[in-house]
Amino acid sequence: MGLPQDMGGSQGSSNDNSKDLDRLIEILEKIQKVLDDVVQARHILFRESLRDHIDDAWKDLKGKDGIIVLRKRVALRRAVLLKKPSLLKAAGLSGAHLSLKHQGILESYEHLHNKGGTRRLKRFIKWARIVVGSLATMVPVLKETAEILNEYLEGIEMGIEDAESAD
Repeated sequence: MGLPQDMGGSQGSSNDNSKDLDRLIEILEKIQKVLDDVVQARHILFRESLRDHIDDAWKDLKGKDGIIVLRKRVALRRAVLLKKPSLLKAAGLSGAHLSLKHQGILESYEHLHNKGGTRRLKRFIKWARIVVGSLATMVPVLKETAEILNEYLEGIEMGIEDAESAD
């Protein structure tokens, strides 16, 4: 569902902001899907000592006032469209910069979805960290999502190292 065309400023600018916002929301939805899958696969991806913490951290993050489901849309729309649309550009999340990130994360998601594997998961999480880190500069509530991406990536890397050393 698109946003109203006339949110202040020129229509072209509003349309561009709306398209950028739609792409960012699509990226966040992909990130949530992958993180849900990661938590479901925690018994395979993470060493035993981290498994309960991974699950608890994700439940906490998802439960905080609907941080991923609700707040991303409301806070992002408010920050980007109503207050300062130039924030997107300053964060590298508009125009060609966003197109690159959007394409990178969508391709990474498709490769992960179609072929699986920890190497593809790590690549997806790295793309996700870039986008969420930039968004967190504008919407501080997303800082926790950026932190959990770092923790999951480190946990996956440690799990891989543990598996390789056991061989």
